[in-house]
Amino acid sequence: MRHFPTRLLTLGAAIALLFSVSCKRNDDSNGIKPTGDAPAWAPNISPEMLKVIEQLDSFHNAPVANITVAAARNQSNIFDAARMVAQYYGLSGPVFTSDVSDYLINAGGQQLNARIYRPRGGSGLKACVLYFHGGGWVLGSSHVYDASALAIAEQTKAVVLSIDYRLAPENKFPAAHNDALAAYQWILNNASFLNIDPNRIAVAGEDAGANLACYVSLAARDSGLSMPKHQLLISPVTEADMNTPSYSQYAAAEPLSKATMNYFFSQYLSADSQRNDIRIDLLQAPLVGLPATTIISPDIDPLRDDALMLKTKLEAAGVPVTRTIYDGVTHDFFSMSTLLPQSRDAQGQALNALRFSLQ
Repeated sequence: MRHFPTRLLTLGAAIALLFSVSCKRNDDSNGIKPTGDAPAWAPNISPEMLKVIEQLDSFHNAPVANITVAAARNQSNIFDAARMVAQYYGLSGPVFTSDVSDYLINAGGQQLNARIYRPRGGSGLKACVLYFHGGGWVLGSSHVYDASALAIAEQTKAVVLSIDYRLAPENKFPAAHNDALAAYQWILNNASFLNIDPNRIAVAGEDAGANLACYVSLAARDSGLSMPKHQLLISPVTEADMNTPSYSQYAAAEPLSKATMNYFFSQYLSADSQRNDIRIDLLQAPLVGLPATTIISPDIDPLRDDALMLKTKLEAAGVPVTRTIYDGVTHDFFSMSTLLPQSRDAQGQALNALRFSLQ
């Protein structure tokens, strides 16, 4: 099943931007009213976010750990839920102008699909953003996370490549990491084809994809490749210990729970010892010399404290970093800007930071 959540976006170019660690709340619910009360795992959830979760619950999805991976990939997801809520309330985003095409690239000996977004207008070489979708290295695709990549292209006017890296369990660690670095090298080697400036490239990603984006920066630094100009890390996976306060507080959260995250690790990793590999446990990696970083965190997320720990480590390494927490929203909120004011704010902050770094 292919999901196209692109119509969930409302561009946030006019959003006021914060460049300090902050906590954002917005109670403008656009008339969206949930049916029931907030769940025990999220008493502070916003009305709009709760309505999406209620719609997600109406799908009666089986826990991913209880079904085959193929079945999990075909279940309706939170983006489908958000789209249905938006349609019910008659909310729609603008018509987008970027040209979108799928292109098969040969990266590191692997044939990978690259969904390429080319914003219209302007002249000369464009900047480029390499984007990695979420899904715990097991689920997700460039199609499922289409809305995030499209928002980046529309608001930064950069060419965006969203890469379908190999997924687990068919492809175990470090397959996705190898693909991520190979895709970055492919961009550097094909700048003319893409009509981009190879000195103006950033990396971005969500959850496992954010882990891949940060790894690309580490590998580029260590192998002498041209460094990305910026990292946009949304709900990043930064370690595999899962004993943080947020993992405990939001163990039963939706759409991402502690059990689901543990399942993702078990599917991608071949042995528990790999949880300590610095490609997974970024907190143990030397972070000196990484590019300026923007971290976006929903509050209702087991990964919330992963992001905090990474911010602390980056600051200690002298890396410019901004982390913003958004109250009342869950994992995967970033692309839901038609419904969520927090998403509009997050897109405004994050994509303005990308524009600034890539100018």
